[in-house]
Amino acid sequence: MPNSATGVCLLVGLLGACTAEPAKPGGELDGPVTYTVQGFTGSGSALQLAVNGSASLHTSMEAGMSRNFTGNASAAALAALRDDIAAADLGSLSSEYTCPDPACKAPEPFRTVTVEVGGATTQISVDIYVSNAQLPAVLVKVFQDLEAITTQLTSSTGS
Repeated sequence: MPNSATGVCLLVGLLGACTAEPAKPGGELDGPVTYTVQGFTGSGSALQLAVNGSASLHTSMEAGMSRNFTGNASAAALAALRDDIAAADLGSLSSEYTCPDPACKAPEPFRTVTVEVGGATTQISVDIYVSNAQLPAVLVKVFQDLEAITTQLTSSTGS
């Protein structure tokens, strides 16, 4: 895919001083992103985000009520998520973050993100007893981006 560096490369390449654009550590987002959040009382949400930014969100509350939202992630939110996923190199992170004490084992993951990057699918689960302070900062940024997109969708009209 051509980018602004390509034009510079062609011009400068004639002079022999062109280098390739450095690859991002984690690769490019090339498939859907799924982000689920589960609570103890049956509440939770499931975000499905396509590469083009179209999104659907299903939320459920403890009383059995649920709502569905659809829309598009803003260009800025999608760009931030793409950049943070590439910087995070999710495939190099642990696939599961759990509380080290067996007494605090959560029955299900609290947060799960599944992404397709560079042709590979990566899933990371974080249990309810693991705080953001205990996670790699790059993973926290991805979660924050996904929460921002979730908030954006819920501030639109749901069904």
